This record gives sequence, C-alpha cells and structure tokens, in this order.
Amino acid sequence: MPWWNYVDWTPKWPAGIPPAGPDGALASHNLQLLALQWAAGLEEAFGSKARAAEDRLAAAELAKAVTQGFWSPKRRLFTDKTEGKGASQQANVLAVLAGLVRGEEARGLLERVLTEPGLVIGIGSSTGPAPGPGMRGRERTS
Repeated sequence: MPWWNYVDWTPKWPAGIPPAGPDGALASHNLQLLALQWAAGLEEAFGSKARAAEDRLAAAELAKAVTQGFWSPKRRLFTDKTEGKGASQQANVLAVLAGLVRGEEARGLLERVLTEPGLVIGIGSSTGPAPGPGMRGRERTS
C-alpha cells in the first residue's frame, strides 16, 4: 500500500520508507503484528473472546512467518528483507517488542543492534529535535 509504508527517518530510506526485497516482503512491516497482539487484548477486554482468539492465532502465524523469513542465524539478528539483506535497528527492536525473542536472547540481540556496524538506524533522538520536513536520521558506520 503506497500510503502506509513509512517506518522511520534515515538516510538509507528515502521519505522514511525502507526498500523491500524482490518478493515485496519487509520485516518492519510484518512486525506490525504487534497490532494483532494488542487487538486481541482489547477484544478480550470488551468481551469478544472468539475475535481475540482469531487475532492471537493470526499473530502467532505471522510471528512464525517473520522468524522463518527474516531471522539470520549467521548474523544472529532479523534482516530487513527475506533474502537476508539489510538490517535495521527498527526491525530488530520491533521483533523484541513483539516477543519473537525474549530474556537473555532479546538482551543479546539489542546489544548487537546497538553496536553492529552498517545497520540502518533512525533518529532515535534523545539529544535532538523530533524529525520534521527535510530532517534525516544517521547511519552507523563504526
């Protein structure tokens, strides 16, 4: 959907849109399975246990597909594209938030994505202004 592709500002992603692989799949978009997980909780809280179960099943199936399609055992992180290319802090943080990795495995993954050279990173600014027109993130090179 051309109107729903924004992920984060970074120089490697024109207009905040990560490039998809040849199959069109992109980890950061598929990791929006968080919405399914949250929807399940809301559905259940409002009394729709059947709908909550559907949302949980869809989230579990998507989580499995994301892990199979984007996890790189060699790099020990989630890649942005199914062919194992590209990697970003965004996709890996979303994977942790979605519960695809937990505990010490999650801690190790986050430590790797904070120090791994060449990963796409976003503004993540605790020291600067929020992104606005013409503003871009930065690329970790060392």
